[in-house]
Amino acid sequence: MLLKLVVADNIAPFVDKIYQDPSLYSWDTLALASVAYAAQIFCDFHGYTLMAIGLALCLGIRLPENFRMPYISRSLSEFWHRWHISLSSWLRDYLYIPLGGSRGTKWRTQANLLATMALGGLWHGASWTFLLWGCLHGAGLIAHKQWEASPLAHLVARWPNWFVGSFSFLLTFLAVILLWIPFRSPDWKTMLLIFSRLFSGADGIRWWHTQSIILLTGLALWHVLYGLRRSYVPYLMKYGNMKEIHGVLCFVAILVIVLFAAVHSSPFIYFQF
Repeated sequence: MLLKLVVADNIAPFVDKIYQDPSLYSWDTLALASVAYAAQIFCDFHGYTLMAIGLALCLGIRLPENFRMPYISRSLSEFWHRWHISLSSWLRDYLYIPLGGSRGTKWRTQANLLATMALGGLWHGASWTFLLWGCLHGAGLIAHKQWEASPLAHLVARWPNWFVGSFSFLLTFLAVILLWIPFRSPDWKTMLLIFSRLFSGADGIRWWHTQSIILLTGLALWHVLYGLRRSYVPYLMKYGNMKEIHGVLCFVAILVIVLFAAVHSSPFIYFQF
């Protein structure tokens, strides 16, 4: 509920306003809106599935995990192992493998991968922007497989892990952010306008939405804590009572929801699909 009502629904008005007429806003505002939408769709959909998992658990039904911190991925392949796991697993089992998977030639494998992701895009709706989103993700997955098989990849693997990991993370995060633009755009014209203004450094209204910046900072800290969990979680388990810690966290979450939940809640994004 916190992810949906506090984060996603407080970011939604800013993103909706920008996408109504992106020609009014400067490139940096469009960049902020692009990152904000990535946070919005993640918190909206992750919050939705977590509530479904929790409600099912009340009935004794264990549903599988659907998100695993996708924005810390170091490649698009890893991203799709962490994002909407139920859909990506379904696409693999019922589209990619029946098409032949990776059992054929290199070109056939690439065609299967591209077709699977294109159909995954069309699953969201009969729109050219959804099809483009799926095809671009498919092309990104193919590029990653090609990179892994190249001699240059083996050379880069000898570089310091922190450097390779940081660069891979930044490149993947940038790619995912940019690919959300066609997904969110209502039509082809809006998508092209945002890309053109974003990459040309266009001037316009500069709107640094305070709520979005605060929430994005909080999400970034959450991801950092997730990355450091192996160092502090064993300490908490050894010296603290986990039931009490969970109780305090739940109380804080409820308090934050009461104080900061959006006045007007928006529908779940994935209800339209």
